[in-house]
Amino acid sequence: MKKAFYLVLVLFFAFVSCNDDDNDITVGYTDLPSAAQTFLETHFSGVQISYILKERDGSKIEYLVSFVTGGYVEFESNGTWEKVSCYNTGVPDSVIPTKILDYFKTNYPSNKIVEIEQTNTRYSVDLNNGFEFLFDKSGNLIEIDYN
Repeated sequence: MKKAFYLVLVLFFAFVSCNDDDNDITVGYTDLPSAAQTFLETHFSGVQISYILKERDGSKIEYLVSFVTGGYVEFESNGTWEKVSCYNTGVPDSVIPTKILDYFKTNYPSNKIVEIEQTNTRYSVDLNNGFEFLFDKSGNLIEIDYN
């Protein structure tokens, strides 16, 4: 019985020490990189922010800005946006590259873009109908998938 107690105790402390939630802290708007502030002022003017998290994963720093409307934006440490998710309201058209936006206005005019994510080489776009689209950085369609 004593061994079982010590085993549970060791496992508990191992779990607690592996928990990386301590690396996430709430910060203020002015703590965001200036590029992130400009992005929010340009594309989300008037949208109320619920909270801002500064997330550390090793040496990598990212920011998560959550809105009262339920959406959020993820930023890299330099303020470049990585992901915009707005399932309730749709991603603002101004965030979406023109060629990609034109594709959806032509081919899916009754659907809304609810999420867009960018990497160095491509964009991933989700519609409210469950379809996911991959585009290269020039806005050329690569693939369509259904979730």
